[in-house]
Amino acid sequence: MKRLIIVIPALYCFCMFAQESAIPFDQAYKRSYYITKIVGDERPVIDGKLDDRIWAEQGVWTEDFVQVTPNERMPSNSPTKAKLLYDEKYIYVGIIAKDAYPEKMIRFIGNRDDNSIGDLVSIAFDTYHNYWAAPEFNINAGGNKTDLVVTDKLTVNLNWNAVWEGRTHVNLKDSCWTIEMRIPFSQLRYNKETKDGAWGLHIRRVIRRNSEVQNWSMIPLKNNGHVFSFGDMHGMTDLPRPRNVEFLPYTMGKLQQRPAQEGPYGGRTLRNVNAGLDVKTGLSDFTLDVTVNPDYGQVEQDPSVMNLTAYETYFEEKRPFFLEGKHILDFSYGSDMMFYTRRIGAAPSFRPEGNGSTIFVEQRDVVPIIGALKLTGANNRGLTLGVLQSVTAKTSTRVTCDSEENRVTVEPLTNYTVARVQKNWKGNTYLGGMFTSTNRLTDESFLRDHLVANAIAAGIDFTQYFKNRLYYIDFKGMFSTVSGSEAAIERRQRDAVHDYQRTSAQDYLGVDPMRQSLSGSGGYFKIGRKGNAKWNFSETFGWLTPGFDLNDVGYLREADVLNNNTEAIFRQTNTWKIFRSATLSLNQMNKWNFGGKSCENNLTFGARTMFTNLYQVELSEKYTWNRLDTRVLRGGPDLRTDAFFSTSIKVNTSKAKPVMGSLQYIGEHNTNGYSSYNSLVPGITLRMGNHVHLSGSFNYQWNANTLQYVEQTTVASGKTYYLMGEMSQKTYGITLRAQVNLTPDISIQFYGSPFTSTASYSDFKRDAQTTSRQYSQRFHQFASGEITKTVDRYYVSENGDTYSFASPDFSFNEFRSNLVFRWEYLPGSTLYFAWIRLSNRKNEYVSGWADNLDTMFGLPSTNTFLLKINFWFGI
Repeated sequence: MKRLIIVIPALYCFCMFAQESAIPFDQAYKRSYYITKIVGDERPVIDGKLDDRIWAEQGVWTEDFVQVTPNERMPSNSPTKAKLLYDEKYIYVGIIAKDAYPEKMIRFIGNRDDNSIGDLVSIAFDTYHNYWAAPEFNINAGGNKTDLVVTDKLTVNLNWNAVWEGRTHVNLKDSCWTIEMRIPFSQLRYNKETKDGAWGLHIRRVIRRNSEVQNWSMIPLKNNGHVFSFGDMHGMTDLPRPRNVEFLPYTMGKLQQRPAQEGPYGGRTLRNVNAGLDVKTGLSDFTLDVTVNPDYGQVEQDPSVMNLTAYETYFEEKRPFFLEGKHILDFSYGSDMMFYTRRIGAAPSFRPEGNGSTIFVEQRDVVPIIGALKLTGANNRGLTLGVLQSVTAKTSTRVTCDSEENRVTVEPLTNYTVARVQKNWKGNTYLGGMFTSTNRLTDESFLRDHLVANAIAAGIDFTQYFKNRLYYIDFKGMFSTVSGSEAAIERRQRDAVHDYQRTSAQDYLGVDPMRQSLSGSGGYFKIGRKGNAKWNFSETFGWLTPGFDLNDVGYLREADVLNNNTEAIFRQTNTWKIFRSATLSLNQMNKWNFGGKSCENNLTFGARTMFTNLYQVELSEKYTWNRLDTRVLRGGPDLRTDAFFSTSIKVNTSKAKPVMGSLQYIGEHNTNGYSSYNSLVPGITLRMGNHVHLSGSFNYQWNANTLQYVEQTTVASGKTYYLMGEMSQKTYGITLRAQVNLTPDISIQFYGSPFTSTASYSDFKRDAQTTSRQYSQRFHQFASGEITKTVDRYYVSENGDTYSFASPDFSFNEFRSNLVFRWEYLPGSTLYFAWIRLSNRKNEYVSGWADNLDTMFGLPSTNTFLLKINFWFGI
């Protein structure tokens, strides 16, 4: 009792002290700063030391930063302050970052444009003060620079590249590190004639060891808009008018060694010297980017994947030209998007076939891009504009058929046009539109029958916020039309996106072989609450009509969909007991097709939390009690799936420690026990000193499916059977990454990924009453007397029908690796040396992981060596 009497007053005094120490919200949020124009000839020397006299004599320091995490609006025991100056060419930034434990500062250098490692400061400017997007400049304690564009919705484009200078200096004696930046006005777009001279300003500091985040002007974690919540910077008057013209020519030498293989196109050594040019110029408030003959040979390869579904695999864009300004050209609906940049310069669309003859085709990995231009930017009137125009070359390849060689066109000359416009009014009302067009010049009849000639899509979007951005409505509407030959449009009707031929769609769709065009619409309407509040919610209704199509320059997984989503979210951003922060969500989704059939109903619970020891846990549990798969039988009847649970768990230790471990599990299990999917990915990351970073993960998947699609076959009577089997699949993948940063400008990076997947099939079946509620009625399983196997082929005889199919057992083995040396020898100018290795694939079933590994590392490989140098200069 005595202890309780002592503890209660002490706790009360602590709480009162904490309350008194917290900075009032109106003093921490939307702060104002007045920048100073330099007087005189003296300029700071960018060495990170802040010992130039100008820092002491001109300008004013900001208030001390306030914490955002872990204790919102509380002062920090590691205070930070900043000062900004400008002249006729540059903005100068000086920051003093004190540290209560200077010996614990994390000074790892890291790769260019990687701001995830090391103590960090950043500064962002809303140059038009229109609350939409802001260029941001980051530098960590090791001196590594990152530049990016952050939007009001907190989407980040790390591939915006600017030429600027930044240096850091660590002063352990004074318990701090200091930062100097010099940012050219030529790298920014802004209103050059302004009376109030107001920009949005955000300055942030991250202390990694305890995940502390400080802001000069606080942006609450439960904010109602990121850029909307910036502070104000006044005094940006009498600004310069730079020419904003930049050139980046490159030259590259490439040596490629292809392994010996069957046919005339293996065992060759190819040598090539190439050159190209990127030009960037300012046009008033906008930026025009032009690229001529680009080459992205130094870009990291895509990961290996094994896709047994009918849907297309989505790959992230990695080419700088298409990534820069990506946030402006974004028009997305979930995972679907009107502009998928990987369509431009992808692998050829057409592959010659031998029709029973022996055929060899020379490999063409990409279609050359002749040139591309892009106009992007925004102005102080709230107008944002993005236009991209690209032309890819008519591409042919050598084909040898029955010992006779010819050149065959595999991709026609193609023009891509993408345009995006958006207008916002004071950050509360957004209205925009999008237009895309793909036009192919198809001279050859076989290409006209394979590819659509013209594809056009247009969209409109509208967002309105209410009550200080706490509530919103959001709308997107899209329309598309594709046109071409009757054969090309029939192919489009039959692809996995549309599947007009499927049995269940005959009463409202069906393939029309005489059509020469296909049109449709899509979009959604959403209403919700998402602002400075613990409880958020949303209700969404969306649609994609059967004829809707984006896949000539966009990405669309599946058409013929109606759906609604109801979601509620709870966010706890303050420390509570052992929790640093926590988010809980509940989502209910319903899905139908335009034939009126209910295709899916599910309920998902999600949780995400960070503990006070900085460990993180993410959990998602989904229960699907109704699912009718309309695509799994590749144009056949719908197939019912029994109720199943989908589980996702991800755990990682503190990212601030030199050693970080992670574990991710993804699973899907039918309640009837007939099928399951499991994926387990343990990983480890090692930070060795300030220069070496190693990471590795092992991906093990085991998959059992009793109704895995095999193929379809049409018998003499004209009936089509859809064949399935019980598949047992195991997949093993290892991803290794290593980086050595000798300096912030010199790095060596390695990526390696051996990958193997093997599957065996048994208990073959054909379709029966596929939508039955009873599992056993959905198929007819072949009896031992109905199916026999000879070598690698199965023969079926039942009900007077006879047919055969090849054994679907498979092994997929592949090894991909990159080794890249990068040296930014001058600001904006870079030298690359890269070694790229890709093993050939062997389509031969091998059981067992060890035997597949032996097969993988014994496969012949294509090795590419390239040396590329570019040189940046501006006028």
